[in-house]
Amino acid sequence: MHKHFRLQEWGCRVERGPDWVFVRLESSRSQLDREISRPLADHVWGILKIHLTSRVVIELHDVNTIDDTLVDELCSLEQRVQNDGGLMRICGLTPQNLSKLRSYDEIDHVPHFNSRNAAIGTE
Repeated sequence: MHKHFRLQEWGCRVERGPDWVFVRLESSRSQLDREISRPLADHVWGILKIHLTSRVVIELHDVNTIDDTLVDELCSLEQRVQNDGGLMRICGLTPQNLSKLRSYDEIDHVPHFNSRNAAIGTE
């Protein structure tokens, strides 16, 4: 099976807001705050622990096609966040990618929003 989403080709931009961490996946060809050198769930979990929060918005505006690898990582992260009493939101998926994400029972309950502001209720 061909994988469209390769973690080693991605990095993330991290921003801290009041009570939230925002993690935007971006192509590693651009200048990034952090490059992803381990599984995405482990990477983001580490960021949450550094920032002493358990609320995260994963911004996926730059992801053209999601695949099983990305969905597995999002599921793993969401489970960790939920077990820690936190919240995870996703934003920025295309209608096609959102439909694909909703086809996975393990993560179809995670709320999706058009923007980070909508995800945290400030829009």
